Amino acid sequence: MNVTIFTGAGVSAESGVPTFRDADGLWKEFDPNIVSSVGGWEENLQMFMEFWDNAKGYLESHEFKPNKAHQIIAEWEQKCLSQGGKFNLITTNVDNLHEVAGSSDPIKIHGDIMSRGRELEYEIDGHPFSWHMPDVVLFGDMKKRQEDMWRAVREADLFVVIGSSLSIGGDSAIIYNAKDQGAKTVEINPNPTGHPAFDMVIPKPATIGVSEIYTMMAA
Repeated sequence: MNVTIFTGAGVSAESGVPTFRDADGLWKEFDPNIVSSVGGWEENLQMFMEFWDNAKGYLESHEFKPNKAHQIIAEWEQKCLSQGGKFNLITTNVDNLHEVAGSSDPIKIHGDIMSRGRELEYEIDGHPFSWHMPDVVLFGDMKKRQEDMWRAVREADLFVVIGSSLSIGGDSAIIYNAKDQGAKTVEINPNPTGHPAFDMVIPKPATIGVSEIYTMMAA
């Protein structure tokens, strides 16, 4: 069986990683329309730089650890591959917890906050200025690794969405596409989205729901 997993913020939240959107999340003291949008630096460069420096520094300094969901996903990958199947992991999370847990090549469609791979070139009072920011996707950007993402969707016999609200542009289309390709679709979320394309919904946190579906598929 070919398995594709799609993870969202709900997976890392159980490791204590703050989300962007929650009341105590990373946006709580910042305007997301500035700090998370293409061109936001042109409105307030100081706020934009401060936010991304703070966000990256916060994740690095707290040394968050993978939780049971991350670990089971990594174990599932190894088992699936050993049995001759294909396994793909798509994530909107920008942390590195999947990699730390042992996942080999997560398709990070929103980028990686641990990487300074994105350079902003700017002009201040007629003088050129450049700054390397985390290599993350902003509102108005295209998702990263789209070819890999759509390949993972096409290959899936089982498509499991874990801890995602599917609220970011295009995410719902991914689920419909998996369904149209003939995959069995499963949602794991303590607050189910109500999305009509799911064949099964497990209304539980990721650490519990992933364990249940993995045990179910192994039976």
